Amino acid sequence: MLKRALSLAVFTAAVVLVRQPAPQTWTLSVPQAEDETVRVAEVPLVERAGDALSLQALVAAIRADPDARVREHAAAALGTLGDVSACVPLGEVLLNDPDPRVREHAAEALGALGHEWGRDPLLLAMLKDPEARVRRHAAEALALMGG
Repeated sequence: MLKRALSLAVFTAAVVLVRQPAPQTWTLSVPQAEDETVRVAEVPLVERAGDALSLQALVAAIRADPDARVREHAAAALGTLGDVSACVPLGEVLLNDPDPRVREHAAEALGALGHEWGRDPLLLAMLKDPEARVRRHAAEALALMGG
């Protein structure tokens, strides 16, 4: 209970997005927090901001966060944001992330974005991913895109 209360206090203190001095970008405010639950909980807050700086923070999270749950939530958030510039990093994650849940969410996000830049990674994942569920998500995303 104490750990949960402490986590809630840390989360409450960390909810505010932090501007880095230079270059100006948003990041998840506690990227080094030992409790990844804090970083996972911040993803929807970054997503709601919905600006270019949020996009940068989410892309940084899918590329480098050590916790798969953070990368998974960030991939889903990128699909919701609707910015097609997320297609390239999502495609990279779809083809290279070691966690199948992250790859599934990247496939879904690419399908939601529906841009042609997502077709090649989805096609490759559909044909070659070692996990059947990732291949299925990639096929469904391609179907959403009409391809």
